[in-house]
Amino acid sequence: MTTSPSFAATIPLNGNTFHLLREAIHARMGVYYADDQRDLLAIKLSPLVIESGFTNFLDYYYHLKYDNGTRDDWEKLITALAVNETYFWREYDQIRAAAQHIIPQWQRKHPGKPIRIWHAACASGEEPYTMAIALVEAGRYIYGPIDILASDINPKALEIAQRAIYRQRSFRAIPPEIKEKYFKPVEGQNYQLRDSIRRRVAFRRINLLNAEELQSMPEQHIIFCRNVFIYFSENVIRSVSNQFYQVLRPGGYLFLGAAESLLRINDHFDLVTQHGAIGYQKPAGG
Repeated sequence: MTTSPSFAATIPLNGNTFHLLREAIHARMGVYYADDQRDLLAIKLSPLVIESGFTNFLDYYYHLKYDNGTRDDWEKLITALAVNETYFWREYDQIRAAAQHIIPQWQRKHPGKPIRIWHAACASGEEPYTMAIALVEAGRYIYGPIDILASDINPKALEIAQRAIYRQRSFRAIPPEIKEKYFKPVEGQNYQLRDSIRRRVAFRRINLLNAEELQSMPEQHIIFCRNVFIYFSENVIRSVSNQFYQVLRPGGYLFLGAAESLLRINDHFDLVTQHGAIGYQKPAGG
């Protein structure tokens, strides 16, 4: 029987070192590895331990924690652990509600005023680009400026997003006519988003655990942070959602993934349904 390369290269990770490393990762990224995920963490990080010249996780942990000049090592760790599973038109009901109902309402009430939308933890960019396409299709840009900011902690993911070249798996939910209209075939079986949409999204690296970065954000009308909280601990979810609350304008919306909830974690928001899409709204007097 042949052992797969990933398991053959796995360095043992004992319980005490796992707890130390887990807390360091949690403090830096918000991602929490439960006790039964120790082997998973070892598999993901063993190549980095070896690449960094160490033979065990404890020395690697001390290197990350105390040595100077470990920024590159943290960058590699973040890239290794970041979950970049996304695709165009994912959970589209929320984006449709924003493009076809919520934003038009604001534009009618405040004609010509800018609308700000933030896609936090955007991974490789399919979600904010979906938002931009939906707004173009709905004809909303003619009524005033709409600023879409997309952010992520993973610099490699942001590079992919800015290139806007995608493989077939990113298109598994998009209507064929939309793909044909807004994408052009490039090398291999890949497709690149047309510049008319690319230029409507600005990308920025943001760590959601950095309170100073979030507090410097301009007031947002809508925040999308979807399929991210499922990897965070409850304390981190509470902290980040409180920061989102501060960044949102009164009456603004926070949209999470279908498997995520703020119930019993954050009672500042009102749970609402907007045209079939479930979201959290900051009270108008908030």
